[in-house]
Amino acid sequence: MAKLLVAGESIDSESKETTPVRNPATGEVVDSVPKGTVADIRRAIDVAANALKKWSIMAPSKRGSILLQAGHLILQQDKAEDYVIATGVTTEIREFARMAFRYLGVELSFEGKDANEKGIISSVDKARAEELKLNLTTLTVGKEVINVDPKYFRPTEVDLLIGDASKSREKLGWKPKHTLADLVNDMMQSDLHLMKKDEYLKEGGFRTMSYFE
Repeated sequence: MAKLLVAGESIDSESKETTPVRNPATGEVVDSVPKGTVADIRRAIDVAANALKKWSIMAPSKRGSILLQAGHLILQQDKAEDYVIATGVTTEIREFARMAFRYLGVELSFEGKDANEKGIISSVDKARAEELKLNLTTLTVGKEVINVDPKYFRPTEVDLLIGDASKSREKLGWKPKHTLADLVNDMMQSDLHLMKKDEYLKEGGFRTMSYFE
């Protein structure tokens, strides 16, 4: 059965058909690629959308550093091949949210289940909040700060997203330099800077763009 590479994993295509790959100069068939079904394509799109979301919120300087390092290692190889660059770590959304709020000095607890689950402020480190110049009047214990919006549910959601970079580790000597905590801290610093800039502009009578839809 033909194989497809989705989310860094080689999977069986639901279709047994293949498409020839031709040399554009001579017309010679040099290889073939499997044809994906609608289900294969939807899965690939969902995986790509999730990866792009995580990649796009990373600071440009950090993205550039990762790409330069990976690109340099790949170019040193004698033979061109496909490589997956990933940490190999997956994290629950709840824990990701806790880490983000913890950066602000806010601890979260979660109540409810499924679409009714909510994130609630359980405690606030006032010293940390004041250090970041946050508005303490908006950070009250018991306040709901996270909820679930069903309109963002997708019919073909992927249960587990995790990249397998074992080939890159073995052949390139690739080793992730940034942890999830590094990423969260970098994101929060960037978002705080952005929000403070927007607040300053609004105080001056200017309109700002919405970054959240």
